[in-house]
Amino acid sequence: MDALIKAEAEAQRAREVLERIRDFVSNGNLNLTAVDVRALADKIGELCREEAAARGVLVEVESTGLVPLVEADGIQIEQVLINLVANAIDSAAERSHARGRVIMRVTAKENAIMLRVEDNGAGVAPELADNIFDAYQTTKPRGMGLGLHLSRRIVQRHAGRLWWEPITTGGARFVVELPTNGCGNNAV
Repeated sequence: MDALIKAEAEAQRAREVLERIRDFVSNGNLNLTAVDVRALADKIGELCREEAAARGVLVEVESTGLVPLVEADGIQIEQVLINLVANAIDSAAERSHARGRVIMRVTAKENAIMLRVEDNGAGVAPELADNIFDAYQTTKPRGMGLGLHLSRRIVQRHAGRLWWEPITTGGARFVVELPTNGCGNNAV
């Protein structure tokens, strides 16, 4: 019975996500509320941990200091995190000689929240490095190449930034910066 209740709740959540993403893509609409990004990261970490472990990947969430709430569309920011973490797990799972690892780090910086998703996978392929956020860019056999593109659009609509950085020891770091004072009129 518990499994059915959980499955029904997840189906409802998936429906809400799809409706909100469709509304965003069609109209650019945001449903702004006070969002605890640290709690979202914890939630995504918990949702992904079991499947990641089955693929040999450890998922961790770290937070330092006081992290204020941000005015954002929580479902859309959650979708950004899901996209980034899923990509990081896919990359880290391809490691053959060591355990894969994904870390979400949430910190505050002046007037912004910084969320970093790091993995110890192979990193970003050189041929994709300059175009990784373009639509239809993918290395996955069943990927559509829309996750990073849509994620960047969502973050920009929140007057934030999304970029990636190589990690010198291997892997990639994707960074989301969201202003703590909300979208205002700065959204792209």
